[in-house]
Amino acid sequence: MVNLLVLAILSLAQVNWPDAYPYCPSVQVEYHCSDDSLFLHWYVDETNVRATVTRAQGPVYKDSAVEFFCLLPDGKHYTNFEFNCLGYCLSDIQLGMYAHGRTRRSKEELAQIHRRPSLGRDSLGVLPDTTHWELETTIPLRWLLPESAWDKRGHLRKNTTLRCNFYKCSDRSASPHYLSYFPIATPKPNFHCPEYFQKIKLCQ
Repeated sequence: MVNLLVLAILSLAQVNWPDAYPYCPSVQVEYHCSDDSLFLHWYVDETNVRATVTRAQGPVYKDSAVEFFCLLPDGKHYTNFEFNCLGYCLSDIQLGMYAHGRTRRSKEELAQIHRRPSLGRDSLGVLPDTTHWELETTIPLRWLLPESAWDKRGHLRKNTTLRCNFYKCSDRSASPHYLSYFPIATPKPNFHCPEYFQKIKLCQ
């Protein structure tokens, strides 16, 4: 019997720090996977889109950005994939809050993260009106799951899960915001909190 790969559409609507950052753009992420890749398709409607960072491992979180963080198989490290609306990526492997034990992904690894931004790859500055943008991303599953997640034929096993969270932010926007899918209970904005990751199902 072939296991069914999950396709889900999630709305990111957790405004975790409403007093300081009340703005809530419309954000959805569609996720599904093959036996070797995780596909994330982001849909965003946002005012004051900021699109300025055009280099790998740059400060994309200052722009209009979407992010996916997940726990790694050792249960201690986690990895972050942060993308601005132009598709540029910041990604590390790290231990905990405030980037302890950080190891930055190499250029060769970043090349394996496929991206297709609807706004193109060139700097656009700031777009003051409400803008719809999308970003398709593909991440290798072998980075995220233990070998035991696959059967002898190379198929994902039934009920395979990931502990993770999905985010939307823009530090330097005229409308700064910090949204998540699963809630975060820290005093100030901080996405580097693996204790708030929760499970999503990849295969059933």
